[in-house]
Amino acid sequence: MREKTLHRFLAAVLLTTLPCISALGQKSANLTGVIKDAQNGDALPGANVLLVGTGMGATSDVSGKYSVRNVPAGSYTVRVTYVGYKTMTRAITLEGGTDRREDFKLVAVALEGETVVVTAQASGQNEAINRQLSSMPVMNAVSAAKIQELPDANAAESVGRLPGVSLLRTGGEGSQVVVRGLSPQYNQITIEGVEQSANVNSSNNITAWAVSQSEAVNSSLGDRGMDLSMISSSMLGGIEVIKAITPDMDATVLGGVVNFEMRKAAKQTASAEPGQPWMPRFDLLAQGGHNNLKNTYSDYRFVGSPVTRLFDERFGIFVQASSERRNLSANELGVD
Repeated sequence: MREKTLHRFLAAVLLTTLPCISALGQKSANLTGVIKDAQNGDALPGANVLLVGTGMGATSDVSGKYSVRNVPAGSYTVRVTYVGYKTMTRAITLEGGTDRREDFKLVAVALEGETVVVTAQASGQNEAINRQLSSMPVMNAVSAAKIQELPDANAAESVGRLPGVSLLRTGGEGSQVVVRGLSPQYNQITIEGVEQSANVNSSNNITAWAVSQSEAVNSSLGDRGMDLSMISSSMLGGIEVIKAITPDMDATVLGGVVNFEMRKAAKQTASAEPGQPWMPRFDLLAQGGHNNLKNTYSDYRFVGSPVTRLFDERFGIFVQASSERRNLSANELGVD
C-alpha cells in the first residue's frame, strides 16, 4: 500500500516538473535595429515597433535605435509606424538564444484628409513639412520646388518669406537676415551645416578707437553678419530656419540658425529601365517682371542646368548657368 502511494506521489511530481523543464529549455531571443528616413537617412525618434498579435514592442530613442528583449522563439510580423511616414511590416523568424537585427527605412508621405490634391511641385514640400513636424527644435523648412515658384532675387529674399524672419536691405535687395528681431550678428548662417564666416559689418557694430597717432582712428571690429545677396536662390536645394536653440548647438547664437542646402544631381527616375543609359535632364527657368519705379518690363532671369548621374548613379554632375538683369533704379539730381 505504501509503495503504491509513493509511486503515485512520484508520478505527480514528475508530471508537474516536466513543463517547467521544457519551458527552461526554450531560450528567448532579442530583436534590435535602427529606424531611419529612407530619403535622407536621418534617425526617427519615437517610432513604434510592435510584434503583431503580441503585447511586445518598443519605441525608438533619439538615435532611432529600438530593442525588444526576451522574445520567445518563433515567427512574427513586425510592424513599424511613425507619424507622417508610411507603415512598414516585415515577417521574421527568431531563433532561441540569438540576437536578430532588423533595420527599417520609412518613406515620408503627406498627411491625408478626406480630399487629397497631389501636384508635382508639392511633393518636395511635403517632405519638408514632415521634417519640420518631426524636428526636435522649432524649425521652418522650405523645399527647392517651393523656392523656384517665386521670383526671389537672392537667397536672403527666399529666407525673408518665412515667419519670424525679416531682412536688412542694401540697394533695395535683401542682404542680411534678422531672426526674431535680433540683428544678424546674433544669428548663424550655415551651408550644409558648415558655419560661414562673416563678410560684412552689421549696422550696430562695436567700434574701437586707436589713439596711438595724432588723430583718433575709428575701426569696426566685425561680427558674424553675412551678406546673402550674392547667393542665387536657384542654387538652393532647401532652407531650414531654426528659431529655438537646443543645448547641442552653438551657445553664442541668440536669434537662430539659417541653414542652406545646395542643389544636387537628381537620381534616376523610377520609370527608367535598369541598366539603360540615362540621358541628362535639362532644367530651364525663365522669369520676367515689371519694374514699377522705371515702368519697364526689361528685367529678366534665365537659369539653365543639365543634370545627370554616372557609374550606377554614384557620381552626379550638376551644372548651372544663369543670366539676370535687375534695374534697381536710382535718385539723380542735376544742378547748374
